[in-house]
Amino acid sequence: AKAEKADEKNTMDSGKKEVTVEDIRAVLAQKSQDGRTKEIKTLLGKFGAVKLSAVEPEDYPALLQEAQVL
Repeated sequence: AKAEKADEKNTMDSGKKEVTVEDIRAVLAQKSQDGRTKEIKTLLGKFGAVKLSAVEPEDYPALLQEAQVL
């Protein structure tokens, strides 16, 4: 039963809009304006990148989620 629920959840997740670099850029720009540039650099470093364009596309959803809570 647990495996079925996991499959169900994965199916639901795939229906969500794909996270784009533009989505992340908008959030990071707002956070930067709020004075969180240092936190943004630390967050990008966590994903092995110095700048947003160096982040792997498969990391976008996790990066977006973390950026929103900065």
